Parts: sequence; structure tokens; C-alpha cells
Amino acid sequence: MFARLLSAAPVQPRPTAHITQYSRTDDDDDDEEEEIPTNFIRTCAIYVDDHMNVFRLVPYVVGAVALGTIAKSIALFRQFRHVSEIPKRFIDNHVQLAGQIRHCHNNGTLDVEHIPIGNLIEALRLTSNPGFLKVRLAGIKLEEVVGVPWIQAECDRRYIWFRMLRVNPENPDTLDCIIQTRNPWFAFKKDCFNAELVREGLATVTPMEEFKDCKDREYLKFMKQLRKAEQPKQNIFVRVLRSPLTLWEYLKNRRQTRESEV
Repeated sequence: MFARLLSAAPVQPRPTAHITQYSRTDDDDDDEEEEIPTNFIRTCAIYVDDHMNVFRLVPYVVGAVALGTIAKSIALFRQFRHVSEIPKRFIDNHVQLAGQIRHCHNNGTLDVEHIPIGNLIEALRLTSNPGFLKVRLAGIKLEEVVGVPWIQAECDRRYIWFRMLRVNPENPDTLDCIIQTRNPWFAFKKDCFNAELVREGLATVTPMEEFKDCKDREYLKFMKQLRKAEQPKQNIFVRVLRSPLTLWEYLKNRRQTRESEV
């Protein structure tokens, strides 16, 4: 009986597993390419978070390096003791330095102690002899009888500013400079010491041959100031009292002078 049933029942085939082959598509390649930069950015972000204190110091380090470079380029803490120590670009650009008059020689040359802007470091120097720059008053010639003795008596240790025009061609160790002093009445005003000596009759104007055909604005402005100081003072009020037409002539000449300058 069981044999009949077994023979009668149809034999069903055993199901076979269908193995499908996976084919790689272009979309999968794009996903992997997107994952690479994403992982890199994530790694960088984690690194920055772990070292945040270091990255906070970066702007301060960059700023300190920049300030150090600027201070070195403008010689902020450097004291010049000889003409050869001064960079050539300082003289070509007519840079103004500060210092003190220490001595005036009989030929009118001044011994000036250069005082740098950052004088704190120079105050701690160990050398007893700082050295002096040889400075000559540019554009003028001192009267040996009255000019030199007056400077020797009145200008010792005076604080000055000297603008370098050139290295003296006759003496390479000397600078020809425009010297300025502090105005006694106005603290923030400076007076041209060269022009003041000419105005007081202690020096005469002597143009510099090197700048004769030059259009240097600094020199032309300086020479104009010397020529103005060379002229006698004109008291307009006294002249008006003497002649009423003086005021009209004065205003007319002043207008013509301004038009000629333009």
C-alpha cells in the first residue's frame, strides 16, 4: 500500500538556489569618491578640535613675527654710531632721526648722539662710549666768529631732529642734515634750526651743488625756507602808518607771488 502511494505521488524536483552575479555600477564609484573627501575633512576637523589651543596661538605668533620684521626694517631699537651703519635707503628717502647735540667743532660740525625710537633697550647698554654721528648743517655756512661759539654755549645737550639729505662728498664720515628743534611756545611745533641761524645772522645761505638741478621736494622746500629767513623782517603795521598805499602794495605783491607759484 505504501509502495503504491509512493509510486503514485509525483516526484517534485528539489528547488535550486539561483545565484545572481552582482555587477558594479558607476553610482557605487561616485559614492566612494564622495566618501574620501568627507573622511578627510572629518579627520581634519577632529585634529583641529584636539589641538585647539595650539591653533589659537597661531595669530599671535604671526603678529609677533610681522612686528619683529617691521622693527628690524625701520631700525626701531638700533642706535647708529657711524655713518656707515646707516642704511643707504634711509639717506635716499631723507629719513628723520632724533638725537642730542654733544659737541660743536670749530668748523661747524656737530657731534650728535643718535637716540632710537625704542630707547628702552639702549638704556640698558653696557658700553660707556655710545659713539657720535658727525652732522653738518645743510645749506648754510656758520660764521666762525659768532655762529660756532653761540652753538657751543647754547646748544649743548639740546634735543634735535635731523633729516638726512646726503653724505658729505668731501668727508664721507659726515652727514648734511636739516636740523629741527622744539618750539619753546608750542610743544608740538618744530622750528628749522638752519633757518633760525640765518635769521639771527649767525650763518649765511650756501646752496648745495648736488641738488642744483634736482627737483627734490624736500630740498626745494628747505631752500625756500632759507631764502625766506635770509630776507629782513617786514613790519607791515609800521609801513602802513608811514604810507597808506603800503598795505595795497603788500596785498598786490602777495597775490602775484601766489599766482606765480601756482
